[in-house]
Amino acid sequence: MKIKKLPAADALFQQFFTPWYPATSPAPTAPRPDLFVIAGSVGKTLQLAELQYLTPEFLEAAQNQIAEITKTGLEDFHEIVEFSALDVDVLNAVLENYEHSDVAEMLAESDPDQFSNPYLVTVCVFGAILGKLFTQEPGFDWLYGYPYFHSIIVHPATGLGIPVFDWMIKRFSADAIKEDLTDKFENALEVVAQRSANQG
Repeated sequence: MKIKKLPAADALFQQFFTPWYPATSPAPTAPRPDLFVIAGSVGKTLQLAELQYLTPEFLEAAQNQIAEITKTGLEDFHEIVEFSALDVDVLNAVLENYEHSDVAEMLAESDPDQFSNPYLVTVCVFGAILGKLFTQEPGFDWLYGYPYFHSIIVHPATGLGIPVFDWMIKRFSADAIKEDLTDKFENALEVVAQRSANQG
């Protein structure tokens, strides 16, 4: 089946991501905002260990999954572009290889019932590497979730959360297929810096 027009991010989320959430609680049906304040964070530094809701078994699984797809993704990146250090320019250079037609073809080959389908895997690889970009900056860390693509990047000192996998769902959709992530990434860092200055 040839896809002439890419679906919106909400539709792709519902098709490829919503079904993998536990049936015991209402599953999200759309990507989260690009940047949000975590509840209960006002006026204090978050303790990620206290926020972590996963059991040790699920926590280890999420950590391992993200670490593995990050490692594999970076190996693939090196086959596409030459770089000595990962930065947002490297991420954008690889993303340039995913035009509308490439994503459409990937969607046509992706079975939403298979957790290893190309669309979900590709989105998650880029989300994990985006997460690595943030954790290379001072003060950022992972808050792991289940499924692993529900994990977010958190800046504990300001209480800001960044759903990096959701960023990439939007990037691989009609919403933002041509988006350069440089401004978005730098704007997030600027918001964190401004919030840190205001709290200081």
